Amino acid sequence: MQIVGHKGCGKNTIASFKKAINDGADEIEFDVRSTKDEKFIIIHEEKVKSKIVEKTNYEELKKLKRNLLLLEEVLIFLRKNFNKRIHLDYKSKNNEEELIKIIKKYYALNKVLFNSLHVKVLKKIKKIEPRARVAISFPEDKNHISEKKIMKPLVDFYLFFNKKIIKKKAFNLIKKSDSEAIMLYYKLITKELVDFLHSKDYKIHAWTVDDIDVVRKLVLWGVDSITTNNPGFLKTKIKNRLLITY
Repeated sequence: MQIVGHKGCGKNTIASFKKAINDGADEIEFDVRSTKDEKFIIIHEEKVKSKIVEKTNYEELKKLKRNLLLLEEVLIFLRKNFNKRIHLDYKSKNNEEELIKIIKKYYALNKVLFNSLHVKVLKKIKKIEPRARVAISFPEDKNHISEKKIMKPLVDFYLFFNKKIIKKKAFNLIKKSDSEAIMLYYKLITKELVDFLHSKDYKIHAWTVDDIDVVRKLVLWGVDSITTNNPGFLKTKIKNRLLITY
């Protein structure tokens, strides 16, 4: 079971990636979007100020957001200082071929797990490069709705409904996207689902978990990785309280 640093340690910055490395993260996750002029930048948000990333050129976005990182900058840094598996969460719906070229140039293809919410994106990545490892993400947490207290009743209802059908839904999403795994919001995960997917030789990765009690449960259920904003804290707690050896 792997501990994955979410955006490094929550920020999608070089400093955040450094902290994740120093804290002993087994793997590192970060978000990537393609700009209008086909530059790949490290960003989760759909917009910078009022500008939609995919409809705006890189130089214009850079003026609006300080320290905006290019994908190749991050890959060069991680190859030198980490050189382990990364989870590349691709938010855009185009330019997959150029994305793969950059990965091959600056990192190792077999150390990259491409994640996306979009079935067509993952299928295209697999078509372009059959050796690529891909995982479908579910569900979309747009604008971090799950973290907003005012939305809790709606989120709870959504989770309650989807949890009843999650086994079938997860299996279908994996099959449709040619994935080897699913990246799933932790509140939708059950032991039955973990056992079912493992019986089909698929992996299940949980996001995003900072609560040690939830981590304990997920570890005991056998999830393949847990994405967290606090990799160092969780690794220490797991070793001390759950006696997990890495």
